[in-house]
Amino acid sequence: MTGAASFNLTYPAVTNAQGVPDKSHATLTHRIHLDDVPKVLASSAWDYTKSSPTAMNGTAIKLNASPDAAPCDNSTPPKCPFVANDIYEFMYTAKNPTVNTIGLAAIRDFNAWLRYETTDSAGNANPLAGDVRRIYTEVVSQPGRTLNDFTHLGFNQAENGKIVFDGMLQWIAAGDGLSMNFRFSQPGRTERNRQEHLFNEATFPFANVMTTDPFTGIRDSRFARCEMSHTCPVAMEMGEGRIALAHDSRREEGPARLPVRSQLLHLQSPARDRERDLERQLPAIPEPAQLGSGPACALDRDGRMGHRAQGAAGEQGPDLP
Repeated sequence: MTGAASFNLTYPAVTNAQGVPDKSHATLTHRIHLDDVPKVLASSAWDYTKSSPTAMNGTAIKLNASPDAAPCDNSTPPKCPFVANDIYEFMYTAKNPTVNTIGLAAIRDFNAWLRYETTDSAGNANPLAGDVRRIYTEVVSQPGRTLNDFTHLGFNQAENGKIVFDGMLQWIAAGDGLSMNFRFSQPGRTERNRQEHLFNEATFPFANVMTTDPFTGIRDSRFARCEMSHTCPVAMEMGEGRIALAHDSRREEGPARLPVRSQLLHLQSPARDRERDLERQLPAIPEPAQLGSGPACALDRDGRMGHRAQGAAGEQGPDLP
């Protein structure tokens, strides 16, 4: 927690016929360290509130005066902030889930329209009609995780069956997705040193080649769907830390053999190293930004080659060291 006086909920709580949230089916716990036993707060120690003056009740929670809250201020009614950097877990029954993955369809359809269509359904002209030969993406962090899910869920195949993005140049997206294809998904959350350790941010599969999940026995690949439709992009990922998930196929299998259309460059950034004091590593040179246009030029080269080799779905590259 950041020490705020209230915490906004991603989805509102279920309410009764009078619009009042039911606290009897909700639990709030508090602990200082991740390995501490969570303490269940009494229902009198917290309340539902509004995330904004115009929002409905049950869109946020707040603490009342108790040992599990920071000292209250002198406002009326008093505000009792959450203790900064402590861990609070809230379990409740939510309502009104949003269909977040529809955003991936919007990304697909807009870019496919620019690339392949002359007009839209209302007759408006496509200003780029006939001019788009290839589409490359260059993104950092969370948008790259978005595109990982985009590819894995088969959205790089347009409704006309053709490829949408020829190449994806991603920085520090690694093997993560956004876990969007779940009911009540929360794609804005991400793990840090002292937060979100129990959130399902990184879910299998992580690599662009077929691997086995050692916990479930499921075999899958981020490229599984696009390989069947011959719509895989040339994928280039530069990152650190969890990028290992993108090429580690579990120790019993050895290193993953990546497709020829997939490249990984494992870097360690001094700036990111300073941020993650619990995972300190010796900084490596160069920093990702110092690579300049080299990766983009390589992506374009491989993207042009990829058009000629698109039929070689599933072709494997060399083992990674």
